[in-house]
Amino acid sequence: MGAYLHLKRSKETDKDLQITAIGGFGLARSAVGHADLSYIESVGDGDDGLAIDVGAGMSYRLGATFFLGAGALFGYNWDSNDYLSAYYPEAGIVIQIGDSFGLTVTGKRYYNLASTDEDENVVMFGLIFGGG
Repeated sequence: MGAYLHLKRSKETDKDLQITAIGGFGLARSAVGHADLSYIESVGDGDDGLAIDVGAGMSYRLGATFFLGAGALFGYNWDSNDYLSAYYPEAGIVIQIGDSFGLTVTGKRYYNLASTDEDENVVMFGLIFGGG
């Protein structure tokens, strides 16, 4: 348990979005939290943006650490000169390999990210480094 550097990237979504992020990830007893700088690109449209993504939740350790949480994303899309904002529930798993390395898989359901009419399901795969 501790604080980690978190690098992650999403699979391409149904709406051709892909997210790459770097940030901090923390685990403490039954709590989890993260703050990331996210690069959001629309693969088909060439529409790019940068955002701050923060979230928190509850975790349970059973070999691996499972967590449920919620978060928000705020940013700017420079190609369309528009602000980004979204909120989401998330579920994930952290698999620690040693004290200073681990793998993460997170599923998020963004509301209002690409469109106010539709939700965006995003699966992210990541690495955590550090700890302590």
